[in-house]
Amino acid sequence: MMLNNIEKVNKLQLLSYQIYLNTIQQLKAGMNESDIAAIISKEFKVKGVENFWYDVPIIVLIGEDRFLEMKGNYEKKSPSSNHLLKTGVTINVDFTPMDRNGFWGDFSATCVFRPTTDYDFEKVEFLKLMRKIQKDGIQRIKSLNTGRDIANWYLGKFKENNITLVDVRNNLGHSMHQGSKKYPDGGEKRIFIDTGNANPIGEGIFAIEPGGYRKSSLDKNKILVGKFEDCIYIS
Repeated sequence: MMLNNIEKVNKLQLLSYQIYLNTIQQLKAGMNESDIAAIISKEFKVKGVENFWYDVPIIVLIGEDRFLEMKGNYEKKSPSSNHLLKTGVTINVDFTPMDRNGFWGDFSATCVFRPTTDYDFEKVEFLKLMRKIQKDGIQRIKSLNTGRDIANWYLGKFKENNITLVDVRNNLGHSMHQGSKKYPDGGEKRIFIDTGNANPIGEGIFAIEPGGYRKSSLDKNKILVGKFEDCIYIS
């Protein structure tokens, strides 16, 4: 059963990555978040995916200020027509496609649109760092690790690099489950990777999603932001 689950989630993750690549090739200055979300939605629909697991099906955040709103309520993450794409701006996307059987993926990536200035390229280097931290942490995760152990490793790396965590629940990942978020009694299905979870995470599929920001070294009034999310199987 677990192998079957892995294959289904893997299929959704690969599809998400391909749609992300297709989408960034279509970006044009002047587009807003809703425009970009519509492209992503259409791409998924063509591939037979019309349902999404998360409350906000497709998240598109243009700019550093919008990225920081991930620490706020979910409503703020809905795509807006008020935020426009322009040269050098940071874009974060996040989507949770769900297949007809209720299996879902969880993908997020951040990029910089047509970087040109020194500050723009500083953003790019920060994204490389965030991706490296995410991948280095993934290599260390075992089923006997507690959620706290994993979270503290990531938070330690963040501290070393003057990065502040950005997440609405202050977590760095969670388990993946078929169907709804909660059990019939209202209990949470997901196992969260945060400092409050002192239990071993166990075997399963997990989304690893460290997101954060730090101040620019070029301009103290500006910041660098980034988040990447992948799903992995922990044995």
